[in-house]
Amino acid sequence: MGKLFKLLVLLCFVGGLAYGFSYAGARTGIGKMLGSPKPEVGEREMAFLWEGADSLPGKPKVWEVTFSRVAAIGNRRAVVYVSPGGAIVATYPNDLASRLEAAAKAKDEP
Repeated sequence: MGKLFKLLVLLCFVGGLAYGFSYAGARTGIGKMLGSPKPEVGEREMAFLWEGADSLPGKPKVWEVTFSRVAAIGNRRAVVYVSPGGAIVATYPNDLASRLEAAAKAKDEP
């Protein structure tokens, strides 16, 4: 019984580490896409889609990051899908990254 409990605790610990590293990877991927300084994106919500993303081909298990209002796209909602490793899988709108870059360049110009 003691070995079973130790195994269960070890599995929970390893699962927690995997979840934490996945979350950190997703945050890093989003940070790279947003750039520095971070543009006006409103409130952020993050959730891991255990059942997979219905809107993506193959229904991959991904992090769904939703921004309430992104100034670069007219204060509309934006969604970014990030793999557990931190790679950007898809965005809505599809050209979100290029719009954010264009807005950052326009802001830097006098």
